[in-house]
Amino acid sequence: MNLPDAMKCRKCGYIFQLSEDEYTDIDGVEEDNSLEAANLTKSYSQQAAKELLQKAVYSQNKKIISLQGETGIGKSIVVKSVINEFTDGQITWLSGECSHITQLSPCGYIQNLLINCFNIPSFCADATQLIKDSQEFFSNEFSNLSSDEVCDLLNLLYPQKMDFYEKIFINKEKTINMLLKVFRKIIETNRIVIIVENFDLIDGMSYEVLKRLLEMYSQDNRVKFLLTYKGKKPALGCFYSDMVSPNSYFDVLLMPLDKGQIAIFTDRSFEKEKCPQSVKNKLFLASKGNPAIMEQLVGLLHDYMKVENSFESELPSDMKTILEMRLEYLKANANAYKVLCLAAIQGLNFSPAIINDLFQGDEVILVETLNYLQKLNYIMPVNQNTYAFKNTLLWSELFEIIKKREGYNELCSLTCELMSEYVLSSNSILAIMTQNLDLPEKSFEYWTKNIAISSYIGDLNLYIVSQKQCMDILKRIDIPNKELLILNISEKLGKLLTRINPSEAMSYLQAALENATTLKSIDLLTYMTECCKKTGNYSGVVECVDSIVSKIDISNELEIAMVKSRKLNALLNTGNCGELINIADNEVLPVLEKFLDVKNHKVISKKMLCKTWLKTYLVLANALIFQGNNRAFEVISILFELFDRNGIEDENLICKTKLALAMMNTLRGDIQSSQEILNEIVQIDDVNLLNPEIISQWNMVKIFNKLIAKNYENLNEELFKVVMYANNIGDDFTKNILKTMLGKFLKENQKSKQALEIYSEQIAYFSKEKNAIGALLTWYLIAEVSLQTDGPDKALSVAQKALDVAKNPKINNYLFIVLYNKIIAEAEIIKGDYEGAKINIEKAVMFARKFEMQILLASLYLLYGKYLQDLALAKTDATENYAMNSFKMYKKAMTIAKELKNENLMKAVLNASSALESFCRLNQIKIK
Repeated sequence: MNLPDAMKCRKCGYIFQLSEDEYTDIDGVEEDNSLEAANLTKSYSQQAAKELLQKAVYSQNKKIISLQGETGIGKSIVVKSVINEFTDGQITWLSGECSHITQLSPCGYIQNLLINCFNIPSFCADATQLIKDSQEFFSNEFSNLSSDEVCDLLNLLYPQKMDFYEKIFINKEKTINMLLKVFRKIIETNRIVIIVENFDLIDGMSYEVLKRLLEMYSQDNRVKFLLTYKGKKPALGCFYSDMVSPNSYFDVLLMPLDKGQIAIFTDRSFEKEKCPQSVKNKLFLASKGNPAIMEQLVGLLHDYMKVENSFESELPSDMKTILEMRLEYLKANANAYKVLCLAAIQGLNFSPAIINDLFQGDEVILVETLNYLQKLNYIMPVNQNTYAFKNTLLWSELFEIIKKREGYNELCSLTCELMSEYVLSSNSILAIMTQNLDLPEKSFEYWTKNIAISSYIGDLNLYIVSQKQCMDILKRIDIPNKELLILNISEKLGKLLTRINPSEAMSYLQAALENATTLKSIDLLTYMTECCKKTGNYSGVVECVDSIVSKIDISNELEIAMVKSRKLNALLNTGNCGELINIADNEVLPVLEKFLDVKNHKVISKKMLCKTWLKTYLVLANALIFQGNNRAFEVISILFELFDRNGIEDENLICKTKLALAMMNTLRGDIQSSQEILNEIVQIDDVNLLNPEIISQWNMVKIFNKLIAKNYENLNEELFKVVMYANNIGDDFTKNILKTMLGKFLKENQKSKQALEIYSEQIAYFSKEKNAIGALLTWYLIAEVSLQTDGPDKALSVAQKALDVAKNPKINNYLFIVLYNKIIAEAEIIKGDYEGAKINIEKAVMFARKFEMQILLASLYLLYGKYLQDLALAKTDATENYAMNSFKMYKKAMTIAKELKNENLMKAVLNASSALESFCRLNQIKIK
């Protein structure tokens, strides 16, 4: 549970206090084998980075290790050198690489890791035969897998099985559970380090698998993660779990090569030629110490020397220009140029076997050519099946150049034709190739197949990408039922994205609604409602629900009531308490209670009905609270009675109800009772199981208690923390209410200017979001501070306009009606309009007394007493009467203040009473 003094968010993982100052250098490994975090403000040479990584792998307290630096800086080289240091076999290294290809492959990174682990190619000629040949091996190696799971593992490596969208979430869980069993078996007898190269390019499904692995083995030192990625960002922000201590992270930043290292590299490359120092200086300036660029510059010099026998060559500083110049030299060897192009078309990693087929099986020439390209520092062998380009920067720039050169289409077409005869680990390669060849119909076919493949494996991100590609292609080609297909894609994308990206889902759902049948419209509007709810578009929720209701036959009484209940929370969030209470009391609860006695409904289960019934009572209670209506106590009592009578043990629902009771006590002014409830919530058996929204509301009630009690100690820091927490869990309402209360805190600490700046920002937000409660609160606080800084006229202008809003039948907020009448009265007293002040005070007292707003009632009696005391100062015939009535008001205020045990209010009343007594003594007035 995150309380205001929490250091980090227990749910979303945000670290509330983390700065570069918290990273400290390390000098070595302590006796307890602990290791401090490396400093990301400092970068390390390849050798120093290697040593740091070794220590981190050996350490007992480091679990997630990162190696960072710009593209081409040498991260892969350092990782390989670390692996080579561990030759005792005590550690199993599971290495995979993320790339643009793995992003478009089913569970791409994990697939790449397993292909490397099993030392198999990224394609096969006969998947059926492969399954037969491999079944026994995998069944023996992974005895914890069923035969179906073994088939699914093989299908992940060489995807062929297809399924429908409707099963994608079920299949996702099935695939992830199978993969976790695979890793569990590997970890059983090994200490492993999982290497994720180019972590910044990891696909979504693989990230989820790794996250679950991290949490499964969060306290097990046998499993570590080594991530490499470009940039400069703590791994804590990239791969976070609240089950892992922040001290378990270890970051190393790799520095470019210095002049001396460049000189050593150059001397090794030109042992015979003796490279001049001036050229070494040029190489350093051109490469900026980047090893990938440096290696290609040296290669360019070698190419140049073969022709010109001189070092005096132009040395460009960008990889693209370097490679364009090198390719011109490479063209002299037609085979080498062709093989390099064919390799680049396949991707960062490529298969010589496919290239060999294009060479019509002349393996000798191919081997010679590969050796030649390897010598030129273009490529390197990975295993017996695969070669790779020396680094990602080299491949990406090379491919972009080749794509624009003459002959690319012919080579790409040949590669595509040959690869289509195999079962590939990634079907997306063919889809991209055919797109590059401007063959939209063929590309559409491959992307469509990808949709079915990703549905079987459960890869949501790949499914979304494939559907989007299909939609883009459909807009450019003419095929039968084109419009129907586009609508179908829009529907499926909209529904899927509702879960993971509701903002994006909206446009697809809106497109799918065009020409939809009534039943289909209801279905799609239900998803639209969920999207609006998730994005905080509460007026959108109300519109969607109203639209659904309009499409349901009026004879379906229960269905209509159930649907209407879905807009109650939205009305609460917009502050339309009057409308909410009316709907709940008259259109929802009576219908739900009528059907509770019916045995079975044809559509709605008794469980769903009861759940909606209880939730409706809860949202009704919250609406009454925000309205300032003491009927909330009655509704909350009904809820607790229902919990007891029906044996309901849902901790989240019970805690939400307790928080409602705490908030009602807070607004009433009974801070002690409110705080007792908050303490009771903290004491439940497993507070970590509580919904984050409950934690956020708990924070808000506690802040209100402190503000009302004028307990300002450390409140500034506490407000920042709870606002940050609300932001991280997406609780925009609480976040912005508390941001507004930060202004109140500043005002109470004589910082009115800063308070007004916050209020101005917040009123703009609440107005934009159509949030009446937030707007009413902020207008009140603006009027309050304006009364001090700008005088009564400004305060009256704001308060009178806001009072009209509070009286709106849809809003009907008694709490703010009282507050605005009170502040209007205060402004009118300053202006000398005592008749107007009296009217507003008495209106406010009437509402406050009716709805038992005790703290406000006490404040109003205090104000009324001061008002009468002011009148007594005029020394008329009524002076004695005014003074006596003033004393009566102070007495009433004191009685309530004592009841609430509010020391600040008691002190204010006592001071006012003392002033009155002094006045009476001076004027010989006896108060009876």
